[in-house]
Amino acid sequence: PYSVQLFSQVDNAEPCVADLTGDGVVNVSDILTIIAAWGTPNADITGDNMTNVSDLLLVIGAFGPCP
Repeated sequence: PYSVQLFSQVDNAEPCVADLTGDGVVNVSDILTIIAAWGTPNADITGDNMTNVSDLLLVIGAFGPCP
């Protein structure tokens, strides 16, 4: 009998879209980024071309370390 093992270094982790600052943690800095970009498309996470309450709620819901 033969056997095979495949080892992969592919990163299968989902991107942490709520981490706007890119520091690996969703924290107050990301909330402040949302507030600073309010009403513009600059920090839009939801894809509706406007930074608004839905983006803020997404950041608050993902608060903590990114997976």
